Amino acid sequence: MASSSLSVVLLLCLAAVASAQMSPTLYDASCPGALATIKNGVVAAVSSDPRMAASLLRLHFHDCFVQGCDASVLLAGNERNAFGNVGSLLNVIDVIDKIKSNVEQACKRTVSCADILAVTARDSVVAVGGPPWTVSLGRRDSDTASKTLANRDLPAPSLSVTDLITRFAAKGLNHTDMVALSGAHTIGRVQCKNFRTRLYSKENIDPALATS
Repeated sequence: MASSSLSVVLLLCLAAVASAQMSPTLYDASCPGALATIKNGVVAAVSSDPRMAASLLRLHFHDCFVQGCDASVLLAGNERNAFGNVGSLLNVIDVIDKIKSNVEQACKRTVSCADILAVTARDSVVAVGGPPWTVSLGRRDSDTASKTLANRDLPAPSLSVTDLITRFAAKGLNHTDMVALSGAHTIGRVQCKNFRTRLYSKENIDPALATS
């Protein structure tokens, strides 16, 4: 599971804007304390609420899944109000805002929000005992976001396995990647209403599941 999770996040990170020159050392000279500042913010947030690790990973996933890893999910309205995001991003965006503010104090207008999302996803996984990996940097922030695209692209909890595989395949991800990324819920929390229909009929547990 660990290696599968790693492959998923790496694939998502590679979905950045093609024109950007990607390098894990991009900010070594221009903002040498950036990665440490981001890590400190993540560690503090996860220490306060361990579920925040899943929220940070999910935020990066939802950002990349719509129109690339461009931080468009952070823009007010539009994408943030899509079905898969509305009502679930407030706390995690507060964490990102705080981290971004600290990074800006160290070096203004240098580190993109898209890179911050990618690094926080990695650091949040590490913070709960997951594997580390190198994050290439150089993503560019978008100034547009689309609720329509988010509603179309983000996988809904009601989708069948076949539909989920198709949705992930459209983003260059296979079924192993899909299972690994969905497994992020094991360090988070999901409301019963999102999967109840998969377990229960109107009266009792689904007989097909009861016998399995």
